[in-house]
Amino acid sequence: MELVFDHHHGRLLSFDEHPVEDAVTAYHRSEALYEADTHIEVLLVGSDFEATVRQTHPGFFRQEGYEPFGRLRDLAEAGLKASASEQVPQPITLSALLLAHQRNRRSAHR
Repeated sequence: MELVFDHHHGRLLSFDEHPVEDAVTAYHRSEALYEADTHIEVLLVGSDFEATVRQTHPGFFRQEGYEPFGRLRDLAEAGLKASASEQVPQPITLSALLLAHQRNRRSAHR
């Protein structure tokens, strides 16, 4: 099964089943087609059932409007809140935000 996913827009562009003997050729054709589009991912998955692919690769089947970096944004926002309360000097790097978020999670579980 071949999946073509647009990470920029958070949507699956195609999901096609191919006979085994044609799958690699179809994959290379799609790779060539989207070669210049760095936000497009072409994936070849070996499976007998579509349901299995949907279970093992759920991120490719989310509704349109899904924000692929939404979780990272949430972590950054949580880190900013933690940093503001700890009075961390600016600029704050992403690693500093993630560390602040981890500290908050640890202190919340105590």
